[in-house]
Amino acid sequence: MSSPEAVAQDQRERIVAAMPAVIAEHGLGATTVAHIVGAAGVARGAFYNQFSDKHACFVAVHQHCQERLLGAFTLPCYLKEDLPSRIAASLRAGLEFLTREPDLARLVLIEAPAAGPDVAAHYLGWMRRYGGLLQLGALGAPGTTKPPPAVESVIVGGIAGQIAQKVLANETASLPDLAPSLAEYSLSFYGTAAEPAYARSL
Repeated sequence: MSSPEAVAQDQRERIVAAMPAVIAEHGLGATTVAHIVGAAGVARGAFYNQFSDKHACFVAVHQHCQERLLGAFTLPCYLKEDLPSRIAASLRAGLEFLTREPDLARLVLIEAPAAGPDVAAHYLGWMRRYGGLLQLGALGAPGTTKPPPAVESVIVGGIAGQIAQKVLANETASLPDLAPSLAEYSLSFYGTAAEPAYARSL
């Protein structure tokens, strides 16, 4: 027999796994706790044992989804040797992940920024973490200048905007087609010690 702790953990995981599809179907505003527990196959009381309300659940699910997505983008930075390969592989891996997880893509890119001030702040914090991948990609690339931290938000925001447009248009399946142009866009912000990329625009 499973312990109460294991049962509670299983219920939490089922709720977290179910919520992206529920929100994709109903929209965050119209989603109810009844929708969530019905999709997760748990009792209403089990939901409230884990979360105080729908918003608290959404915060936890957003965190979980962002962690998975960041992992998809990050791994190629360790597997490829040069900057262009890292950027291209990272973008393709992330876009392919979002194609496989369209409900997650909608939650992260469409619902989260509009889910209230606290979630919007959380979302922006994650955007800064994605910006850190621009620094990671340049590790071990001699003579390459990384984009200044102030520019990271511009790069990540541009990428997120392009992806969000596809998601809004229900074209998630074609997200990998964006990889080459987004890689070219990202690489344009790097430069050399003799000519930093940001100096070319001055």
